[in-house]
Amino acid sequence: MSSEQLKKALMMALDTNKRATDILLEVGLLYDKSKTILDETAIKRAGGFREGIEYMERYKDGKSKYGERAWLIKGKKKDIIIFDAGNGWCQIIKELPLKKKTTTKTTTKRKKK
Repeated sequence: MSSEQLKKALMMALDTNKRATDILLEVGLLYDKSKTILDETAIKRAGGFREGIEYMERYKDGKSKYGERAWLIKGKKKDIIIFDAGNGWCQIIKELPLKKKTTTKTTTKRKKK
């Protein structure tokens, strides 16, 4: 295969991939044109699940613009909202830093004797 034929085959493959992505976007099986990764990779990126959490939960914020395919990974390092692309694949929609716990110090004054 000549370099010209190889170049032509590569361009056809890229065009086919672009058309497939556009169709998946149109029917709602992709969130956007960002990279699709494995669910397990997203969980690792979140630092693993938080203590006592073993699975993802549907993402609901009352006014979700992400639809019913959005899921929330509650991670040790951060929370991640993902779009379920199916068969163990997802797209990261948004990464949310964990809210720092605020501790209030209570001090008591000692009475002088």
